[in-house]
Amino acid sequence: MGLLNKLFVVLLVLLACGILAYAYLDQRGLNLRFSEAELEQRLSEHLPYKKKALAILEFEFDQAEVELSASSELISVTMQITLDIAGLKKRDGYIKVSGSPSYRAAEGAFYLSNPRIDEFNFQGLSSKYSGMASSAVTGIVRTLYVDKPLYELDTSYSKQRITKLVLRELSVTDTHLIAVLGKSSQ
Repeated sequence: MGLLNKLFVVLLVLLACGILAYAYLDQRGLNLRFSEAELEQRLSEHLPYKKKALAILEFEFDQAEVELSASSELISVTMQITLDIAGLKKRDGYIKVSGSPSYRAAEGAFYLSNPRIDEFNFQGLSSKYSGMASSAVTGIVRTLYVDKPLYELDTSYSKQRITKLVLRELSVTDTHLIAVLGKSSQ
């Protein structure tokens, strides 16, 4: 057998292996695991986040801490907040928001859906400003989590391939957010 024939056979075997590997991975899907630390790191890319409300209140969100809970299938995010009231008074506090994870295929990104405020506290905030701050922060939190993803898939995967993947499975353990993405069965 000549050198050209041997080379042709090797290339044919490599091509067959590549096709089989692609078919296997395509059927199996893309398995992703995100730890609390990875989610915190990605969220911190969007922080600090400043937002004005009611003309006199300015909120600054920073230092996100993520907590995953298998029992509730929820993701909780605690952030430090600085509230600046009309540029005169600054108060520090924190907010804890929880929600369920969701995936937007068109963006290749995971979001916190249906966020709800579990805890909200400012040190030394008078009752005069407490109600205003509470209602304002509720709207800001909803906007924040609609606009800012928990995690965006790495762009090393082609954007075209990512947008064709659908969510097959999404679960929360006490240590990881686990997602399985695959091709649509259509």
